[in-house]
Amino acid sequence: MSNFDFDWESYNKYSYCSIETQPAFICPQCELLAAHSWAYSFESKIVYYEEEITELIIESSCLSCSENSYWKINELGEETLLYPIKKINTPKPPTDMPKNVQKTYKEAFTILNDSPRASTALARLAVEELLTSLEVSGNNINEQIGNLVRDGLSSRVQKPLDALRVIGNNAVHPGKIEDVDNADSAKSILELLNFIVEELITKPKEIESIYASLPKGVLEAIEKRDSK
Repeated sequence: MSNFDFDWESYNKYSYCSIETQPAFICPQCELLAAHSWAYSFESKIVYYEEEITELIIESSCLSCSENSYWKINELGEETLLYPIKKINTPKPPTDMPKNVQKTYKEAFTILNDSPRASTALARLAVEELLTSLEVSGNNINEQIGNLVRDGLSSRVQKPLDALRVIGNNAVHPGKIEDVDNADSAKSILELLNFIVEELITKPKEIESIYASLPKGVLEAIEKRDSK
């Protein structure tokens, strides 16, 4: 590494900068707000080097639980948690979510931290699977949503459907819309899927069940009224 040109002084300042600007953060191990000490080794912990691209492994030690966490830091000082792997609490999918959609939904949550964009793309696929399972007509997801709107779908459901469609498309084919580049945003997008299932399947089923429980005479009277 004789040609290795690295501003080690700027990295030495890293611990002091962290202490001054962020004396404590949520520990990935004990999940408590605590101060941390930092350590890194110039020789042994360089994990990648190519010209001006440099990444180091940094160890943080929680002053509350004394457990260590490991981070990757690039030349811009941007950190990515490597260990422990952050656990994702996958919200249980609605009971009425079709099985094939549940499979895609769970897969999207599984990769949420590693690839928010891929997770968002799977959320879009789940919407497509949902509309297909509901036998919504249309050659593609855009036409399917349009046909639902023409059949009386409220904007309250149309908006999250189109949001998932457009953002999911952009995750695969980047365009003018800002990429989903963090797990929290991707999780919020996935949670829209639960709302859509509730609105398209669960609530109509509950309403139909309540209506069907009305006395036969009442149902006949309503039918007679509406046939005039």
